[in-house]
Amino acid sequence: MSRFSTVIPVVGQLTVAAATLASPAPAQPTQAPSTHYALCWTPPTKHLIYVSAPFQTSEPSTARVGEQFKAFIKKQYGYSANDGQCSGDLTASIRDGKRAAILKQAQGLDGEVTTVSFTYTPPAPAAAAAPAPAPAAPLNANVNPGNLKDPWLQKAKDELKGSAGWCSTNILLHQIFDCDCFARLVFQFRVAHAGEYKESYREEGTGWHGLTNVVMAKDFICTDCLEDARLSKYVLDKLMENNYPALQMGRTTPAKVQARATCVAPKYIAEFKAHPHVFEEQGDWNRANEGCPP
Repeated sequence: MSRFSTVIPVVGQLTVAAATLASPAPAQPTQAPSTHYALCWTPPTKHLIYVSAPFQTSEPSTARVGEQFKAFIKKQYGYSANDGQCSGDLTASIRDGKRAAILKQAQGLDGEVTTVSFTYTPPAPAAAAAPAPAPAAPLNANVNPGNLKDPWLQKAKDELKGSAGWCSTNILLHQIFDCDCFARLVFQFRVAHAGEYKESYREEGTGWHGLTNVVMAKDFICTDCLEDARLSKYVLDKLMENNYPALQMGRTTPAKVQARATCVAPKYIAEFKAHPHVFEEQGDWNRANEGCPP
């Protein structure tokens, strides 16, 4: 009773303030102020609390600001609870008083407060509609059929869309490859292995070896689809995912994970290009991680 008795009035103050903000303002003959003194936070009743530094914005919708704040703390700190909120007040003193109340409540409950540098700038008004982008080139526009003749050539072309779709649903491939590029690699593999197409009185026995066999083949070389930017993003995303529990518990920080990704990414790219097979990817990953900071 001793600790919570000092907190309950604060919650009431915040609730009243939030209700005041949510209530529609009475009609005014003059235009509303364009500057809003803003603040965002996560519930001060939790062990880990994120509170923004005070900031100003011209955005009148606290809902829009709140959505951006929730996305920001999820990306930067791995905070997955969808309970962040924001307010926009008419004066800095109201906002600062509200922030002080939140910090006091968190302190009373022994919460760990992290102050974040978050601001919100409304997007610029939409410009005149730009001309529609040119349609993407069809998958079969940049493939070399070699000596492959119909009907096998058509069968290989028909497979392009399916192999791109297979890539897009694979847990690894869609992260490390552009799936259209992957489909073209499969096409070139089919050209090189045209003689392996088998026909059978059983439908399931007709065709080339399946795509799982293709990616495990020693001559399925993926060098042409290895993009530095995509692989660097994959490294950071994977490290963030692997460190999610530690980020949640405060045992590491996004900055430390980013530092490790900066070390791992160039080594991973070099390893993958030196061993450009899907079945070697895990080994490439393991070697790239050696010697990088924890």
